[in-house]
Amino acid sequence: MYLPFVYASTVKHPRQRFVWRSVVQEDGMFWLLATIFVASHAVWHAVATLLFLVSFWCIYELGYIENDQAAANFEGEMGRVPEGYADQDLPARPAWLWAVFLGAAGSAVLSAGGLLTPGLWPWAGQTLIWFTVLVATRVIFGFYNRLTPSSRPFIYPILQTCRSFAVLAFSATNVVGVMILISHTLARALPYYLYRLISRVENQRRTRWPAIPVFLLRLLLFVFLLGAVGAGLRDPYIVLEAQSLVILAWCLVRARHELLSAVRGIELLR
Repeated sequence: MYLPFVYASTVKHPRQRFVWRSVVQEDGMFWLLATIFVASHAVWHAVATLLFLVSFWCIYELGYIENDQAAANFEGEMGRVPEGYADQDLPARPAWLWAVFLGAAGSAVLSAGGLLTPGLWPWAGQTLIWFTVLVATRVIFGFYNRLTPSSRPFIYPILQTCRSFAVLAFSATNVVGVMILISHTLARALPYYLYRLISRVENQRRTRWPAIPVFLLRLLLFVFLLGAVGAGLRDPYIVLEAQSLVILAWCLVRARHELLSAVRGIELLR
């Protein structure tokens, strides 16, 4: 029986509280922080975002399973297969049923909350837009899984863009929202690019992910973009907007351990 997140939380990322730490505190929070400040009804928007988030992950999780299948069947000793992996059929049909149902429910919540024009056709249109995003994400992830590992860094940023920016399929955002989504995407993509670069330098031998402080990197990227846009628009008050301050606070919370470690590691030349 298929249930969302079971594979991701028990096989792909076991014993890591994956749903809470990665899906909720990462994807979910940054989807919300990028959009809720421009939503007319915050509660309805939050409920809809949750439904769309789970819907998205039903399809993204298929890519995880397929990725492990590719590693086990085609990559030999170089393949990174999770410890609890066991070859299985791809649960495509139930995953799509969950995804479409939750997406349709998310569209219904938008309509009920006045965030979408009432009526059957606006609801159907929004559901179709979301379904198109899911199909595009699945196609990109499927193409990514069929590439050799050394070719994947060129597609990975596109895949992470889908994961971060899918929220814009059902909600508007603003300049600050775009900046945090860009920062979120780059902070994910850069470590993977370095990981594959190191693997190539070491002749494709299995290597560990580089120890990059991803949360701190995201914080620094957002601060840089915020300052650059504020200077470019001659609008220093953009830093003091409620949305900017809340995003900065959340990025600091997520990066607090990495930031403290970086500060402790500062040394002066002697």
